[in-house]
Amino acid sequence: MLRARVEIRGEDLFCSDTQSGGLSSRTALSEETLSALREWASRYDKAVRSGDPDPLAAIGNEIAALLNQGDRWLDRVLDGTGEIDFEIAVPARPDDRERVLLDVPWEVLATDSLFLAADEQRLFRVSRRLGNAAEPAAPAFRDVALLFMAAEVEGQSVLNHEHEESAILDATKS
Repeated sequence: MLRARVEIRGEDLFCSDTQSGGLSSRTALSEETLSALREWASRYDKAVRSGDPDPLAAIGNEIAALLNQGDRWLDRVLDGTGEIDFEIAVPARPDDRERVLLDVPWEVLATDSLFLAADEQRLFRVSRRLGNAAEPAAPAFRDVALLFMAAEVEGQSVLNHEHEESAILDATKS
């Protein structure tokens, strides 16, 4: 399984395979690069609004070309097998450059005009993380609230809703 992470570090776009011994790469985040990121988001929005899927593969290939710039990072990390977890990480309060990074249509990432999301052998999952990953807070003690809906089976005359509710309440008592 690949756990890839893309983030801005200083003046660079930093890409890494977050697993032990994973590959990483830095690309200068110039105004030209930021302009390309904005353009991809704009072209994607236009394609979605018009219902025209034709530009999507080109956008995905251009995103891949950026990630492969210099050391072919994307091609090298995709060389494995298993799921692809692709995380775009920014601080909890992103600046303008980080907002641009979030807006890139990473879901259409493509290599050789083939969408990673269309690969039937590998699950491709994109997530956008704001803030650092942390352990979730312990839940506060509260009485369990239960929402349920009982449905009558076809052919059954009448469902006894009160009996169903009572059975659920009895089953969930501590």
